Amino acid sequence: MQSKILEIILKENNELLQEIINTVRDNDVFNDVMSDVKEQYFSDDVIHGISHNERVDLLACYTGIKEGLNNEELRLILEASK
Repeated sequence: MQSKILEIILKENNELLQEIINTVRDNDVFNDVMSDVKEQYFSDDVIHGISHNERVDLLACYTGIKEGLNNEELRLILEASK
């Protein structure tokens, strides 16, 4: 699944968001978990739809990486954040 929120954030001129994206973008666990997301199970709602899920997962992954979680712990955090 191509992350829509990542594309939007990348267009913003915000250093913190750029750091978050750059930290998470190439993370294998993040990409694996996000590839399993089924958009049809989410409402078409800007606030609590698929974009919400992407934002939460993005920030959960970033926080986990910064806190030094290993891949197994990171996967658990990402699965729980759905």
